[in-house]
Amino acid sequence: MAAPASVTVETTENFEVRMNPAFLARAPDEGTMGSLLTEDPLVLRRSSYERWRTRSQSSD
Repeated sequence: MAAPASVTVETTENFEVRMNPAFLARAPDEGTMGSLLTEDPLVLRRSSYERWRTRSQSSD
């Protein structure tokens, strides 16, 4: 059964979230927050939120 015409489906290759050296060389400000394997998830979440908040305020 097909979805109704009102449904929009979008896909991505998730290139932005891969640790691709060529992409990171072009966009060094993206950076990483740490590793879920070694860092406290709450610390990573707080750091991510602060980075997002700082960027969203600077774009206003």
